[in-house]
Amino acid sequence: MIAKIGKRCDVNKNRTGIFIQIESETTVRAVTKIKQMADGLDDDSKSCSICWDEFAAPKNLKCGHTFCLPCLKGYQKKSKNRDEIKCPLCRQTQKVPNGCLDKLPDNYFVKLKPSEPQEKLHCSLCYEETGLKTCSHCDLKLCLSCKSSHKLALKLSNDKCESSSDSGSDEDKDLRDEASLPFHLVLSGQIIKTKFNAVLSFSFPIKSMSSNPENGQNIYVSTLHETENGLCEIITCLGPECVLVDKKGTELDRRFFDKGISDILDIGEGQKIISNFHLSMLLKVEEGKDVQLFTKTDKLNPSAVCQVNNGQIVCVGWCKAQSDNFQRTNIESVGALQYYDRHGSFLKKITGNLNENFFKRPMSMSHCELNDTICVSDSEKNCVYIFHHEGELMNRYTGGGIVRGLFSFQPSMFAPGPVCHDCEGNIILGNRVDDTIHILDPRGQFLGYLASTCDIGFGSPFSMMYDSDHRLWVGDSNDGQIRVFEITSYNNNLNTNLSLPSFPGLSLPFL
Repeated sequence: MIAKIGKRCDVNKNRTGIFIQIESETTVRAVTKIKQMADGLDDDSKSCSICWDEFAAPKNLKCGHTFCLPCLKGYQKKSKNRDEIKCPLCRQTQKVPNGCLDKLPDNYFVKLKPSEPQEKLHCSLCYEETGLKTCSHCDLKLCLSCKSSHKLALKLSNDKCESSSDSGSDEDKDLRDEASLPFHLVLSGQIIKTKFNAVLSFSFPIKSMSSNPENGQNIYVSTLHETENGLCEIITCLGPECVLVDKKGTELDRRFFDKGISDILDIGEGQKIISNFHLSMLLKVEEGKDVQLFTKTDKLNPSAVCQVNNGQIVCVGWCKAQSDNFQRTNIESVGALQYYDRHGSFLKKITGNLNENFFKRPMSMSHCELNDTICVSDSEKNCVYIFHHEGELMNRYTGGGIVRGLFSFQPSMFAPGPVCHDCEGNIILGNRVDDTIHILDPRGQFLGYLASTCDIGFGSPFSMMYDSDHRLWVGDSNDGQIRVFEITSYNNNLNTNLSLPSFPGLSLPFL
């Protein structure tokens, strides 16, 4: 029997082993209602009165009525007061515990909706057993990777990929809606093998606690780095802040270091190497421990750091004390690559050959694991260098050719800035003169330009990162914005007999 109203006690429902605590007359009525439903005396026990289906995560209100938790959440969205909920049936109002519907009591006595396992079939192209998506154009069931490649194949065959009427998204939009290149790139003397088309996925600002735009301090994104667990670390204005965000740009953590941090490198086992441009040193950071000195870089102010496949640490920078950022001055500088072993011991230094110094102000560097090469951009030398991992110069790229005017030809302006590699080893680099993005093959040969339908284009790229989801993150040099792009399609110049770049999951017979 139920305990006397108003007194606090426990009631043991032997059939289920659930202990229910009785606190008020309203709760007594709710328990009585539940018992009636358990005995089949009430039709409300058979289905939710909102969705008219069997219950999913049933929640019980004090009035005794039970509804699916997802249904209650959808119902509550229409209410202005989220701290209370009015029963959809009897209109009785009750408080929501801490404003959270999940904390309403569960009803263990109603019939639950059986869980529907995710459809597991074989992809029509790669035959992998995984969750599948249906192509709205031809009804093939494909995995996510093959579906992306399949859409590109439809585009190349001039078939229109129509959007599914019930998808509620523009995932399958017409791939022929492509961006056009800026006019001066069309007039460039370079042979464009491929025009890459990028779509802006999302953008977000990074706030800095040490820079105030209202006082004329410009917030620029100086470093973007993907962590070992797939998150992104962001440095603005060379620190001292390092902001950790997820793949959607939501801030998760914020750490502080000395001013001047210019790059971050994961070396495994939860350890990181951080280059400090102002202090001329590389620091070692390990979870749960204080920041340690990895090595001093002598007179070199390191602007970037990477690790080659044999485990050696390589940093690049220049050898003159500078101001608080990477802005140009009239001071002549000499840059260098410096190699260290895993313990921070100096191995060698590369500045050039007998005929020239390679660097003046190398700003950005990226390592390609596929062919174990290092790509370095130097905005003062107007050159991008591709090195063998041991430091031997393999190739250089100078922005390519001339700009054709009406009556004359003049050299194209090129000041390479941020650089990164995609998952196929192609080199993606930003030109700080016109804010365009060039794409080279792994050997440093020009492939083409990246074009965007975004009104602002790529902004003013100061840092770039190509993540494990095949998206390009671009950090702006003016407004602290980070824009994330996805390369969705490309146009090949069929008048050339040149090789084409490869993309993940893509295998097509090109004409």
